[in-house]
Amino acid sequence: MNKEEIKAVHRLTIMLDKLAESIKANELENFGLEWFTEGRKKRINILLNDFQKLKEMGVTNKVIEALLPFLFELKSAMDNNSAVEVARIRKKYNVSDKAEKINQYLEQVVMQLNLLVSREEYLIEILNNERRKWIIKEYGSTENFLKGLKITQINVPHHPEFTDFYDLYVNIFTLPEEQDTPKGFDIAFGLSKDSELLQKFGLFEEVIIMVREPKTNEVVGASVFTLYKMPQNIVQKYGVDGTSHIVYIFTQSRLRRMGVGKMLLGLTEEYVSKSIGSDRILYFCEQNAPRFMSIMQYISDNKNAMIDQCDRLKWWEHRGFRQLGFRYIQPPLEEGGEPCTNLTLNVLAPDWSEVPSEIILEHLNRFFEISVLKKGDISKDKHYMQQREYLLAHSMIPLVTEDLGSLKESIKKIVNSVHLHSELKELSLEEVFKRVV
Repeated sequence: MNKEEIKAVHRLTIMLDKLAESIKANELENFGLEWFTEGRKKRINILLNDFQKLKEMGVTNKVIEALLPFLFELKSAMDNNSAVEVARIRKKYNVSDKAEKINQYLEQVVMQLNLLVSREEYLIEILNNERRKWIIKEYGSTENFLKGLKITQINVPHHPEFTDFYDLYVNIFTLPEEQDTPKGFDIAFGLSKDSELLQKFGLFEEVIIMVREPKTNEVVGASVFTLYKMPQNIVQKYGVDGTSHIVYIFTQSRLRRMGVGKMLLGLTEEYVSKSIGSDRILYFCEQNAPRFMSIMQYISDNKNAMIDQCDRLKWWEHRGFRQLGFRYIQPPLEEGGEPCTNLTLNVLAPDWSEVPSEIILEHLNRFFEISVLKKGDISKDKHYMQQREYLLAHSMIPLVTEDLGSLKESIKKIVNSVHLHSELKELSLEEVFKRVV
């Protein structure tokens, strides 16, 4: 796949989006003579040509195959300026007053191509090769590149470099319920000096570690994490001196698979161990759970983050993190906001097959009250109380492993399915699986 073919896929995505908007705007009576414009004929010709390019590239599915005959016949009717023929074609393909069937197909192809562009392995490999060439040209090796990255620690309100971090952060984490505000970050940083919370929970801190490319000063990636010293009963009973919640680790999409994420994880562990004075730490992290995301959320996050959500989970699995076997929900990050219901809670506990609920609850008490609710009353949050009740009723929570490869293929089949109707697009993928399969 060359650069021109990659551009064709991007161009087709944009064009289909515009064509879908055009069809949405035209009711049945508007399919008359005013439809026969040179611009519309040109767009249908471009659409058909690009579909042909996709087929030559091996990109096809049932939705595209169902859409093509309609477009071919419509093109022929428009070439002949035949309103009667257009009406016959609409009747044949059961096009409603607002062209809903064709509109659904077009929207679905847009989703499929967004998914294709954001996650296809061969496309990612091409981009990776370009990155490696640039790094080797500029630095001689990826090792030299990583060694040269400039490290900044942010753990106080109104830090002068915070804006640079935040600009990259909001471009990668696009779902509103998973974004904290600049004010929210500043409050969380400031709470580390709160005497009341320190008396209640002991040592804690929220930190950002950010790395910059030295020649351009561009932010390459960052880690956002918390650390908590555990109470003596946990230390004595389980041999765990502290916990950490890795809220985000992210890198520029063009510099992924270069070792930046692994480096950030190492810097995080080093900071936490040094602060708590021990290596006996349990590291927790939240990740998007594809099963609990809607199709639109899944595709949007894939496209903006330039990484498939299943592949993101694999990255953490490869570093020893495993999913905790209970339904995790993060309370709203600010008053009036929405809880984040599409997450898994994962933990790095290599020697354990299950984790004591006592540790999880001590950790979540701190994370929810300090970092999420910003010293809010967690007892008033129903999502926290439901999880607390579950954890108190189960002394151990098992670590589970999901077949992410199979899940990714199942999602791909759903997106490519002709049965994907509008009412399914906002449901969680888990609910869609139940209805479609």
